[in-house]
Amino acid sequence: DGGAVKPRGFKAGGMIRGPGTGTSDSIQTEKRPGTFIMPADSTQAIGPEALEELGEVDDSAVEEQGEKVPVRLSNGEFELPPEQVQALGEAVLYAIDVVFAGLVLSGGVY
Repeated sequence: DGGAVKPRGFKAGGMIRGPGTGTSDSIQTEKRPGTFIMPADSTQAIGPEALEELGEVDDSAVEEQGEKVPVRLSNGEFELPPEQVQALGEAVLYAIDVVFAGLVLSGGVY
C-alpha cells in the first residue's frame, strides 16, 4: 500500500517510498485533504532534509484522523501533511507582511 498506514509515534509526512519511478504513480494510498505532495524531481532538487524543515510543526499537532481521499503517488515524492502546509503558509504570509510593513514604513514603492 506504499506506506498508507503510519504507526503511532512516527512523524506524518516525509519521503514517499515504494515501487516504481518518480513519475509512475505506482503507489495507491489515501491522504487527508490539504496534504501537499512535492514531485520527485523537485524533492531531489530541494533535498528531503530541507523539505522536512519547512513549516515544522509539533508532532502532537498532527491529526491522523478524518476524511481521506484516494491518491496515486510516485517513489521519491515528498508528503507535507496539512498541518505542515498550514504552518508553512502562515510563515510565508508573515514574511510577506513583514516585508510589506517594511516597505510602507520606509516609504518604498510596491
